[in-house]
Amino acid sequence: MACKTEVVTVGEREYSITQWGAKRALTMKFKIGRVVGPAFLAIANSLDLSELAKSKKAGSDASQIEAVASAFSKVFTENDPGDLTDLIVLTVGDVIAKGEGGGKITETKFEELFSGDDLFDCFKLFVHVIKVNFANFKFGQKAVDLMAGAVGKS
Repeated sequence: MACKTEVVTVGEREYSITQWGAKRALTMKFKIGRVVGPAFLAIANSLDLSELAKSKKAGSDASQIEAVASAFSKVFTENDPGDLTDLIVLTVGDVIAKGEGGGKITETKFEELFSGDDLFDCFKLFVHVIKVNFANFKFGQKAVDLMAGAVGKS
């Protein structure tokens, strides 16, 4: 089966995201899972995810917001900041930024695209890359929905 490509808009720029091949997808699933897995386990333990999935206002309830915030604080307190940054750069690597100054997102291109007022866009792009690659997993879709709620809509 061929890898699909999606074009998304984050901030004021379009990005072309192509699914990873099997080996990279597995490797990235394990790397991302090692970092964010404990956070999602904390969310799963504090929320009824079956009810969250049914709710059209997922994340709007105060207890859900508190659980997500608590779980994400776990990601930041239990991981080295450099490792988190490297994971984000690795995850969005190979995405193609469209438009002027665009191209394949390398470490240098990452600095150019997300410095200054555009810093938060790297989190939104990270969520899109996860969605393109892993949303077909049942828990993966719930995790993507929670992350998207945490970083806001693009």
